[in-house]
Amino acid sequence: MTPTSAARLKFFLAIFGAIVALHAIVIALVVSSSGGTSPTEPGTAPDAPAGAKEPAKELPGGTAVPGSGQKKPGGGSPAAAPPPVRGRYRHPSPSPGFGKAFNHIYARRGVFPARLVPGDASRTGILVDMDTRRVLWEKDCTKPVPVASMSKMMTLLLTMEHLDKHPELSLETPVSISKDVLRLPSREGIVWLDPRETFPIADLVKCAAIKSANDAALQLALTVAGTEERFVAMMNARAAQIGMKNTKFVNAHGLPDKAKNQSLSSARDMVLLGERMLEYPDLMRNFGTLSSSIREGDKKLILKNTNRLILKNYASAEGMKTGFTRRAGFCLTFSVRRDGRRIMGCVTGFPTARERDNFCKNIVDWAFAGCPSAPAGKSVVKQGKKKNVRPAAPGKNAKKTQKKAGA
Repeated sequence: MTPTSAARLKFFLAIFGAIVALHAIVIALVVSSSGGTSPTEPGTAPDAPAGAKEPAKELPGGTAVPGSGQKKPGGGSPAAAPPPVRGRYRHPSPSPGFGKAFNHIYARRGVFPARLVPGDASRTGILVDMDTRRVLWEKDCTKPVPVASMSKMMTLLLTMEHLDKHPELSLETPVSISKDVLRLPSREGIVWLDPRETFPIADLVKCAAIKSANDAALQLALTVAGTEERFVAMMNARAAQIGMKNTKFVNAHGLPDKAKNQSLSSARDMVLLGERMLEYPDLMRNFGTLSSSIREGDKKLILKNTNRLILKNYASAEGMKTGFTRRAGFCLTFSVRRDGRRIMGCVTGFPTARERDNFCKNIVDWAFAGCPSAPAGKSVVKQGKKKNVRPAAPGKNAKKTQKKAGA
């Protein structure tokens, strides 16, 4: 081979080597950009490494649950949802039925006959055995009606949830009173909060829960959301999450607004909301407190509980929330725990607070007595020519009693 031929051969080999090297570089770049994965099997996500789990989905309220919900190979059931998260203030309910639907099948319906439970002047109402989820009595329990200050239950719930989500805040965090609390549509039912004052969140919660103070409820809303409008949107969104299907809040305190609109809910919805209160011991302590105070010295203000069911002679009552406006009448959501059994209820529309409280005591006693269909009396049984008198068994002639009561 001549020197000229040898030079040409070396030249062509160099060009060929450069082309091969360039192709190798391009292939390496393509593989690295695709993550280095090999072809996938049918039905496998192309970008998911073998054995990788699907990312968790975020539910409203910030709770993460497994995203796929698919059954395990071999026909297994879907993965169980993670247990409720315990916060600084929230203690998840141990009840297996917590938040589940109520069973209305066996409920007594309509107005109670006076011989069973006297004093039924309610507009709407419901009574539920929370351990079995069984509705014991209902009266238009899904009808939306004004609920007045019972709206504060949602205000208090959102406040406690906000504290759990923000570790930089606590019940001891001081809050400067806003000038906006002076713009309430009415100066009734207030503790005279002053923009020159500062209170810990705990005192504002206490005023709203015990005294049912409208200005304290509004200040809590402003503390949580910045404006009452944003807070009301939060209230209605949370109501939808809980399953309060017949509820619409218009403000944080329950007074009629300037357009005369009122917060509406149903007796059933209020019990669902009341159940959430049970997860917050701080709220339940306030609901069950007969009296407390804020401020000191000459400005000390005594807070007396508006819920008279927690009187000392009715110690099994855990408390909850009252409400009153002219349109709403006297209302009450209540919880009573006796011998390890919890009964919750809500009534609306009573003409007086005394009638409301007496009826609630009577209906709770009826429930804990086993829901007798009639009071014990005497029945006469003929045996030949003699008449033997014996006590009537509870529940005897129940069908006839229910027909007379319109149940």
